[in-house]
Amino acid sequence: MKPYYGLNCGYRHIDCTASYGNEQEVGEALTERVGRVTTRCFITSKLWNITDVEDACKKSSSYLGLNYLELYLMHWPMAMLRRPDGTMYYEDTHYRDTWTAMEKLVDNGLVKAIGLSNFNARQIDDILSIAKHKPVVNQVVSSMSSISHCCL
Repeated sequence: MKPYYGLNCGYRHIDCTASYGNEQEVGEALTERVGRVTTRCFITSKLWNITDVEDACKKSSSYLGLNYLELYLMHWPMAMLRRPDGTMYYEDTHYRDTWTAMEKLVDNGLVKAIGLSNFNARQIDDILSIAKHKPVVNQVVSSMSSISHCCL
Protein backbone atom coordinates (compact mmCIF):
# COMPACT_ATOMS: atom_id res chain seq x y z
CA MET A 1 0.00 0.00 0.00
CA LYS A 2 2.25 2.78 -1.34
CA PRO A 3 0.18 5.80 -0.18
CA TYR A 4 0.36 4.46 3.38
CA TYR A 5 4.16 4.39 3.24
CA GLY A 6 4.22 7.91 1.80
CA LEU A 7 2.09 9.17 4.68
CA ASN A 8 4.45 7.44 7.12
CA CYS A 9 7.35 9.32 5.49
CA GLY A 10 5.59 12.66 5.93
CA TYR A 11 3.73 13.18 2.66
CA ARG A 12 0.91 15.66 3.18
CA HIS A 13 -0.27 16.22 -0.40
CA ILE A 14 -1.73 13.29 -2.27
CA ASP A 15 -2.68 13.64 -5.93
CA CYS A 16 -4.95 10.96 -7.35
CA THR A 17 -7.54 10.41 -10.05
CA ALA A 18 -10.42 8.06 -10.72
CA SER A 19 -9.01 7.29 -14.17
CA TYR A 20 -5.85 5.78 -12.63
CA GLY A 21 -7.90 3.70 -10.22
CA ASN A 22 -5.89 4.79 -7.17
CA GLU A 23 -8.52 6.63 -5.11
CA GLN A 24 -9.64 3.59 -3.14
CA GLU A 25 -6.04 2.71 -2.22
CA VAL A 26 -5.43 6.30 -1.11
CA GLY A 27 -8.66 6.23 0.91
CA GLU A 28 -7.58 3.03 2.65
CA ALA A 29 -4.22 4.60 3.52
CA LEU A 30 -5.93 7.71 4.90
CA THR A 31 -8.25 5.54 7.01
CA GLU A 32 -5.26 3.62 8.39
CA ARG A 33 -3.62 6.91 9.36
CA VAL A 34 -6.61 8.51 11.11
CA GLY A 35 -5.51 9.73 14.52
CA ARG A 36 -1.82 9.36 13.74
CA VAL A 37 -1.30 12.13 11.19
CA THR A 38 -0.30 15.30 13.02
CA THR A 39 -0.67 17.53 9.96
CA ARG A 40 -3.73 17.54 7.75
CA CYS A 41 -3.37 15.98 4.33
CA PHE A 42 -4.25 17.97 1.22
CA ILE A 43 -6.05 15.72 -1.25
CA THR A 44 -6.27 16.50 -4.96
CA SER A 45 -8.28 14.41 -7.37
CA LYS A 46 -9.12 14.77 -11.03
CA LEU A 47 -12.02 13.98 -13.28
CA TRP A 48 -12.20 13.47 -16.98
CA ASN A 49 -14.14 16.15 -18.81
CA ILE A 50 -17.49 14.36 -18.53
CA THR A 51 -21.15 15.21 -18.17
CA ASP A 52 -21.82 13.55 -14.79
CA VAL A 53 -19.48 15.80 -12.79
CA GLU A 54 -21.33 15.70 -9.46
CA ASP A 55 -21.67 11.91 -9.50
CA ALA A 56 -17.97 11.54 -10.36
CA CYS A 57 -17.00 13.87 -7.51
CA LYS A 58 -19.18 12.05 -4.99
CA LYS A 59 -17.74 8.70 -6.09
CA SER A 60 -14.18 10.02 -5.71
CA SER A 61 -14.95 11.43 -2.25
CA SER A 62 -16.51 8.11 -1.23
CA TYR A 63 -13.49 6.08 -2.40
CA LEU A 64 -11.22 8.48 -0.53
CA GLY A 65 -13.38 8.37 2.61
CA LEU A 66 -13.79 12.15 2.61
CA ASN A 67 -16.75 14.51 2.97
CA TYR A 68 -15.20 16.93 0.47
CA LEU A 69 -12.13 17.33 -1.72
CA GLU A 70 -9.56 20.07 -1.16
CA LEU A 71 -8.86 20.43 -4.89
CA TYR A 72 -10.66 18.92 -7.87
CA LEU A 73 -9.09 19.26 -11.31
CA MET A 74 -10.43 18.74 -14.80
CA HIS A 75 -7.80 16.26 -15.99
CA TRP A 76 -7.88 17.08 -19.71
CA PRO A 77 -9.65 19.63 -21.92
CA MET A 78 -11.19 16.81 -23.95
CA ALA A 79 -13.78 14.30 -22.80
CA MET A 80 -12.81 10.66 -22.75
CA LEU A 81 -15.01 7.83 -21.56
CA ARG A 82 -14.28 4.16 -20.99
CA ARG A 83 -16.09 1.40 -22.86
CA PRO A 84 -17.07 -1.80 -21.00
CA ASP A 85 -14.01 -3.51 -22.55
CA GLY A 86 -11.73 -0.86 -20.99
CA THR A 87 -10.83 1.06 -24.15
CA MET A 88 -11.24 4.83 -24.19
CA TYR A 89 -13.24 6.88 -26.67
CA TYR A 90 -13.79 10.58 -27.29
CA GLU A 91 -17.04 12.09 -25.97
CA ASP A 92 -18.27 15.42 -27.32
CA THR A 93 -18.62 17.30 -24.02
CA HIS A 94 -17.09 20.78 -24.12
CA TYR A 95 -14.75 21.65 -21.26
CA ARG A 96 -16.72 24.86 -20.63
CA ASP A 97 -19.80 22.79 -19.76
CA THR A 98 -17.72 20.64 -17.43
CA TRP A 99 -16.25 23.76 -15.79
CA THR A 100 -19.72 25.19 -15.13
CA ALA A 101 -20.71 21.89 -13.50
CA MET A 102 -17.51 21.93 -11.41
CA GLU A 103 -18.37 25.42 -10.14
CA LYS A 104 -21.56 23.97 -8.68
CA LEU A 105 -19.41 21.56 -6.66
CA VAL A 106 -17.79 24.56 -4.97
CA ASP A 107 -21.18 26.20 -4.41
CA ASN A 108 -22.52 22.98 -2.83
CA GLY A 109 -19.49 22.43 -0.58
CA LEU A 110 -18.37 19.20 -2.26
CA VAL A 111 -14.96 20.71 -3.11
CA LYS A 112 -12.98 23.61 -1.66
CA ALA A 113 -11.30 24.64 -4.92
CA ILE A 114 -11.30 23.68 -8.60
CA GLY A 115 -8.62 23.84 -11.24
CA LEU A 116 -7.33 22.56 -14.54
CA SER A 117 -4.78 20.05 -15.74
CA ASN A 118 -3.04 19.91 -19.12
CA PHE A 119 -4.76 23.03 -20.51
CA ASN A 120 -2.95 25.41 -22.86
CA ALA A 121 -3.04 29.22 -22.60
CA ARG A 122 -5.92 29.63 -25.09
CA GLN A 123 -8.05 27.08 -23.25
CA ILE A 124 -7.32 28.73 -19.90
CA ASP A 125 -8.35 32.12 -21.32
CA ASP A 126 -11.55 30.50 -22.59
CA ILE A 127 -12.34 29.18 -19.08
CA LEU A 128 -11.49 32.54 -17.49
CA SER A 129 -13.96 34.26 -19.84
CA ILE A 130 -16.89 32.27 -18.39
CA ALA A 131 -15.68 31.43 -14.88
CA LYS A 132 -17.64 32.35 -11.78
CA HIS A 133 -14.95 30.53 -9.76
CA LYS A 134 -11.54 31.00 -11.33
CA PRO A 135 -9.23 27.98 -11.57
CA VAL A 136 -6.70 27.98 -8.73
CA VAL A 137 -4.14 25.90 -10.65
CA ASN A 138 -3.26 24.45 -14.05
CA GLN A 139 -1.33 21.28 -13.28
CA VAL A 140 1.08 20.26 -16.05
CA VAL A 141 3.71 17.57 -16.39
CA SER A 142 7.15 18.90 -15.58
CA SER A 143 10.06 16.56 -16.05
CA MET A 144 13.25 16.37 -18.08
CA SER A 145 11.64 13.82 -20.40
CA SER A 146 8.35 15.67 -20.88
CA ILE A 147 8.44 19.44 -21.23
CA SER A 148 5.03 21.08 -21.78
CA HIS A 149 5.98 24.40 -23.38
CA CYS A 150 2.42 24.99 -24.60
CA CYS A 151 1.08 24.93 -21.05
CA LEU A 152 3.67 27.20 -19.42
